[in-house]
Amino acid sequence: MQNRNGLGFRVMNGLPQIIGTNQTKLFMSIQVSGINLPNAIIDCEYRVTVLESLFDKIIPNLPPDTITTAVLDKARADAMSALQKKYPDAGIRRI
Repeated sequence: MQNRNGLGFRVMNGLPQIIGTNQTKLFMSIQVSGINLPNAIIDCEYRVTVLESLFDKIIPNLPPDTITTAVLDKARADAMSALQKKYPDAGIRRI
């Protein structure tokens, strides 16, 4: 899918990737601490949108008090740990 400027994204192997002109390809190569920033941003937006959609459908059908503060805190800690392992040179930490 592309906009009128020739920029857009496509889904490959279930994950979105930026596509566009040669100028866009130069932009796509921007990396910080080994992270391809444009692709990482698009990937994150896509994944968050999918998860939000799923949660909107699942949560109303759960028993009361299924998702507690402790469950959310554990999920956040696990996510932070996974990001730190995935990007060890990025210095990711919770502030």
